[in-house]
Amino acid sequence: MLIHQEFKTQRNNNITIYGSNLKIKIFYKVPAWSNEEEPAFKYRDNIYFLSEFMKMGKFEPDWMQEYSAYLIETAFSGILVKIDDKDNEHVKVYYYVG
Repeated sequence: MLIHQEFKTQRNNNITIYGSNLKIKIFYKVPAWSNEEEPAFKYRDNIYFLSEFMKMGKFEPDWMQEYSAYLIETAFSGILVKIDDKDNEHVKVYYYVG
């Protein structure tokens, strides 16, 4: 996996973001918790629904601000997404470790 960016936080922790700027097509599927279709995408053999992600806000760290949303997977890693503003039909997906 390609390193997209690396950061050092104010607490001197290293954050590494992996990704290749590859656009991934959004599709619609009914999740187990709903009766209605929701936007989703496939990444690393898993299906993720956009409703699982937290939208970026002003309280997230500076290194996260260029992304649209995030999903925490473990205490030290998660997924970042950029939603394509031009067509809203694609996402760019990144994996962070810190």
